[in-house]
Amino acid sequence: MADGKAPPFLVIHGDQDTVNPLEQSELLHQALRRKGRESTLLVIPGAGHGWPLASEYGTRWKESVLEFLGKKLR
Repeated sequence: MADGKAPPFLVIHGDQDTVNPLEQSELLHQALRRKGRESTLLVIPGAGHGWPLASEYGTRWKESVLEFLGKKLR
């Protein structure tokens, strides 16, 4: 829900997702930002839908999740 009550979002999406187009996450991210809500969009190159949490996609997503949770759970 992209309204003024939405919590901070961290949206992670693989750019090779053939089930849910990347555009859906981009639209959510943009709608949240237009409503003045905090949203971070992280696109994982080469990852598809339900990408495994393996090192083949690097550690950037892990670092982003830990950073996001560290800031929001203080």
